[in-house]
Amino acid sequence: MSHFEANLRVLRQMRPRLAAMMEAAEPLEPERLIPTRSGGWTAQVETPSGQRILLASKYRPEEEARRFLEGYEFGPTTTFVILGMGMGYHVSEAHRRKKAECRLVVVEADPRTFRTALANEDLAALLADEKVHIHVGERIGDLFQELRAYLFDLFGPPARKSDGTPCRPIQIVPHRPSMDVSPDFYREFQVH
Repeated sequence: MSHFEANLRVLRQMRPRLAAMMEAAEPLEPERLIPTRSGGWTAQVETPSGQRILLASKYRPEEEARRFLEGYEFGPTTTFVILGMGMGYHVSEAHRRKKAECRLVVVEADPRTFRTALANEDLAALLADEKVHIHVGERIGDLFQELRAYLFDLFGPPARKSDGTPCRPIQIVPHRPSMDVSPDFYREFQVH
């Protein structure tokens, strides 16, 4: 079974609306996909100005994802709002690092990019996690509508680390290539 089929199976159980969207979405064109030296895939996409960029490293995207997340604090009640799915490497790494109580909110502008990531990476554990919220092509109002039940968790009193210092309750994690490809979409999330 391919990554896409396995991921879609989980989506049908956990997130039927997103599963239907992904079944209808076309992936990125095959000529955009580039094999990485570590055996995975990346994709070359264009910014609005026509610049071609990669959604992940063509050498070691898993290592790039680990480095990308080094500066973020994975506290016990932190919510991570990841702006951009890319090829999924950094989202998978964030899911591996997060504490059980943490929430991940993944926001991706382009259904084709998200569908391509589903075909690229085994995301079954992430997709099955009830503390992971995924929004594809939805505006900020739609995001807050879904998360309204969790707003106290998101904006309530901060938890404390073992040394007594407060954890940052919300961390915005911008995936730069995704933001470069869809700047107008992600700008809406940065001003709130």
